[in-house]
Amino acid sequence: IFDEFFNSTHVDFISIDVENYELDVLTGMNFKKYQPTYILIEIYSETFTQVNDLLINNGYSLISNVTGFSHETHPYWDGTHNDYLYKYS
Repeated sequence: IFDEFFNSTHVDFISIDVENYELDVLTGMNFKKYQPTYILIEIYSETFTQVNDLLINNGYSLISNVTGFSHETHPYWDGTHNDYLYKYS
C-alpha cells in the first residue's frame, strides 16, 4: 500500500486497527524503506508479545498504552485489546 499510494518514504503517523490482523499488516510492511515516526496500533492480548517484539526489533519504542482499558475502569470492556503508541527511535 505504501509503495502504491505514497510518493515519499517519510510518514509521520499511521494508525492500524484491523480487528486482530495487526500482526499480518506489520509483517507485510517494509521497515527498511518506511519507518513511520509514530504507530498507533490496536493490539489484541493474544498477539501482544509478537507485535511488540516485531516493532521493537524494527527500531520502535513503546510510548504508552493509550486506552488503558481495564475491567475496573471500563466494566463492559471485553478484555481482548488495547491501543498502543510506538515511536521510531
